[in-house]
Amino acid sequence: MPVKKDNNAIFRVEALQHKLEGWLGPYRLHIPSSLTVCLFTGVIAFALLVLLIVFGPYSERVNVTGTVIFSPPAVLITAQSDGVMTSSSALEAKKVKRGELIFSVSGDTQTNLGATQVEMAELLKKQRDTLAKKLNILTRESEANRIYLSKKIQNKEQEIASLKI
Repeated sequence: MPVKKDNNAIFRVEALQHKLEGWLGPYRLHIPSSLTVCLFTGVIAFALLVLLIVFGPYSERVNVTGTVIFSPPAVLITAQSDGVMTSSSALEAKKVKRGELIFSVSGDTQTNLGATQVEMAELLKKQRDTLAKKLNILTRESEANRIYLSKKIQNKEQEIASLKI
């Protein structure tokens, strides 16, 4: 039942209307069930997103060392022997020609005392030099002995020739 408008009343018409119809209970806003489902789904999705951000795995930039291996390789380079690459003249996007030196590989064996193969090579060179010196000395001595013996033979031949006369 509508309330009549009274210009002398101190209350608004809506307040008087509420007072008259207050026995029906409080007013409620009727929300459709589909909107409730959408809001509930949105809240759950947001909560899951927050949980994923807080507890989920994520990627992190880390600098690592290693080798990138292409399978199959564009070019196969094979060293003649096992060893350690000591130098490289190859650069990214540099054109190389057939037979051009690209890598230097050292076959030195490394220990806690250093490069053992280098030490062995130096020892063998010293030994070769010593043996070469001995060979030169023996060659000179043999030449001296040959000259001495040839003179001795000449002397003996002269003695034999003088005795035959």
